[in-house]
Amino acid sequence: DRYKKLKLYNKSIENSLYSVDELRKDPEGEYFEQSWPLYEMGLDFYHYKDYNKALEFSLAAYKHNNINNPNGYWFVKGCSDLVAMSYLKQGNFDSAKSWLDTTLHYANLQNDTAWIGIATGNIGSIFYLQQQYSKAIPYYEKALPYCRKYYMWDNIAPFCTNLADCYMQTGNNEAVPALLKEADSANRND
Repeated sequence: DRYKKLKLYNKSIENSLYSVDELRKDPEGEYFEQSWPLYEMGLDFYHYKDYNKALEFSLAAYKHNNINNPNGYWFVKGCSDLVAMSYLKQGNFDSAKSWLDTTLHYANLQNDTAWIGIATGNIGSIFYLQQQYSKAIPYYEKALPYCRKYYMWDNIAPFCTNLADCYMQTGNNEAVPALLKEADSANRND
């Protein structure tokens, strides 16, 4: 049964790649729907840790989407976040920050507090990974209430653990146990 599912998943990716090949024949991107398979392929490559391919597809999706986006900015936020996170995984912090600023800009335009939480926490991660703990703290502190509000467990867990480490690195050990307990709980809910 597992083999059958894996085979179907591989066939699905193969079909998506055929779709992408067809989309490349229309560089003008007249249809908004073109950005979805590009974005989904970028997300698949991101999960496979192929960040160069994730960037290739997510940047193409972002370009198409900015031309013909019928639903406001939701897709722009998701796509720019995927670009940013791919850069972040490569250690390209300046590019990641620039793209997260784009995500945050569109989230603020719509007062989309879920995306404000995600983008703000991810900006905190940029500073955290550069060992700029004092700079990371306010971003995590701002992001966590939004992430909690929407039960975004996959964001809560890393933001809590990173914030706990930031506090330890800056001498504020009192808040650490509660954050680690919350991260553990978020992992169990994810």
